[in-house]
Amino acid sequence: MSRQRARVKDPMANRYCLTHTRLPGHLYTVREKYLKRFRTLARLLTDVPVPPGTEFEGLVNVGEGEDEIWVEKGLSEAEKRFVIIHELVHARRQQAGEDFDDYEREERIVELEAIARAPRTLLREMPSALALGALHDFLTAQGRFAPNTSAGLIAIHRRICQVLGVDTTLACGMPPEAHRRPPRRGRRKVRRA
Repeated sequence: MSRQRARVKDPMANRYCLTHTRLPGHLYTVREKYLKRFRTLARLLTDVPVPPGTEFEGLVNVGEGEDEIWVEKGLSEAEKRFVIIHELVHARRQQAGEDFDDYEREERIVELEAIARAPRTLLREMPSALALGALHDFLTAQGRFAPNTSAGLIAIHRRICQVLGVDTTLACGMPPEAHRRPPRRGRRKVRRA
């Protein structure tokens, strides 16, 4: 007779990311400001070291209640909407514990996730619309991967890893289902000798 041991699971032992998939837009107020005036202040507000000469087009978690997103006032309307998506991706990753301390690495990941989340109509209005559209199509498999679902966001992050040539885009580890290959659709081919 075999006895099974009762396993005590540490909730932090299997702490995987991608549990927060939706952007937390309802938690933030967007304000337009001339951020070039706040360049020194912006460097002081960030938790991670920022290279000198960095221009900010948007900041998240600012204001008295840290519930504001500041967007550069001089941008076009399409660029402002994209910057808001970009900053909301930062907020989502911070809430989920997915963000890296390395500023440049985090910015590349957030930028690619923002491109995947941005509507194609918005990307068409942006500078370099053709390249952004092609990147969006690759990251979302031409719309088959929805970033507001766990499975879709996992697939998008797998593709972001391919673009950046990195093992992971998450500071807290990929969920186990991210390492499984998706099942093939259609019939299997049978070899005949």
